[in-house]
Amino acid sequence: MKVEQQKAGDCRIKLVINVGAEDARPDYEKIVGEYVAHARLPGFRPGKAPRAVILRRFERELDEDVRRALIARFHRQAIEQEKLDVVNIVDVSDVLFSVETGISFVLTVDVAPVFKLPKYHKIPLKVNAVEVTEPQIDEQVNVLRRSMTRYEAADAPVAAGDMAQIDYTATTDGKPLGEVYPDSGRFAAATGFWTHAAEPSFIPGLVDVLIGMKAGDNRALAVKFPKDFALESLRGVKAAYSLTVQAVRAALPPDDGELVKQVGIESMDELRRRLRENLEQEAARAEEQRQRQEISDYLLKKADFPLPQSVVAQETQRVLRQMLGEIGQRPGASEFVEKNRETLLSNASQAATTRVRLSTMLGAIAAAEKIEATEAEINAELAAAASYYASRGEKDMTPAKLRERMEESGGLQQVAHEIRDGKVMKWLLDDAKA
Repeated sequence: MKVEQQKAGDCRIKLVINVGAEDARPDYEKIVGEYVAHARLPGFRPGKAPRAVILRRFERELDEDVRRALIARFHRQAIEQEKLDVVNIVDVSDVLFSVETGISFVLTVDVAPVFKLPKYHKIPLKVNAVEVTEPQIDEQVNVLRRSMTRYEAADAPVAAGDMAQIDYTATTDGKPLGEVYPDSGRFAAATGFWTHAAEPSFIPGLVDVLIGMKAGDNRALAVKFPKDFALESLRGVKAAYSLTVQAVRAALPPDDGELVKQVGIESMDELRRRLRENLEQEAARAEEQRQRQEISDYLLKKADFPLPQSVVAQETQRVLRQMLGEIGQRPGASEFVEKNRETLLSNASQAATTRVRLSTMLGAIAAAEKIEATEAEINAELAAAASYYASRGEKDMTPAKLRERMEESGGLQQVAHEIRDGKVMKWLLDDAKA
């Protein structure tokens, strides 16, 4: 077998592979033998049809099977012979085969980038103290109290935190807002709409006007929608609202005794202790994430090297699927995606490039420090993922089935790389703090 390397771009190589007839014949004879042994032809018992008849009858099928077998065998041998660190098979082209001359083909591959690792021992790292203040705990108590607030019909003015049922209409330059801006929806008018007299309100300034109103009261509200308003068509628009309160429900938040009883805790001191514990855990996670980002930024600034484009393209599709999955939960998702298609693709490509570059560097550090994902860690990740899929409707999903699926799609290597990268990042954090 002869192999000629041709550079086809950053991290991309074309291998021109020539295999002589003598080396190719064993595969050819094996496949022909299988056809002779198993082919069914009219007038012949299985395995009894003459070889010449088989060759004529199955000429096209034999040619395809032999080509496939030879490419599968010799592309691996060529990669091993050339000692290439291949990350993706990009293309197989220019295939020529005959029994007399053997096979030749061009294999296009993307290879791992070669680069010099920056100094990664004792990376400078800012470590912030994790602190939780009493006002933070107070706010969490208030959040909990609000979530357990009851509302009762009241013949009284609207107070902060109450619920109010309102009718309202809006105009802009004397015309109904809904006519001028057809997509304005509930911002234009509504009847019997319940709203919470608390910020943030869905109409700017609504809460200030509502407080003090009683059932039957009518007031006007002048609004200029901010430039960052959620509905793009209304940004900067001036509108005049007329609103009437139909009913009021007074907020009845639980006192301390009722609050601890509802959450099943013995005392406010115990509740505050648990809230402090939760806040400290959240703050610790946030600080660790900040430190990870600081380590990542350090590494990314220290190395700039070309990346295999097929890997970046695959990661871009992965990021894009994640983005679309998140956007798909929002109202008007289809319209948003159509309008921002190019921006979404650009953002996904940038994020993917950063991810691939960082993962490549973490992989190089892993090799230098002999860090890798163990089989037990991979199995644990598969078990957790299988449990998640089962909870989402795939009742027969098991770790074994998920492994089989991922082996077929190449996803198992991705799982191993993610585990490895996480271990390397932890190693870098521990090393920086030591």
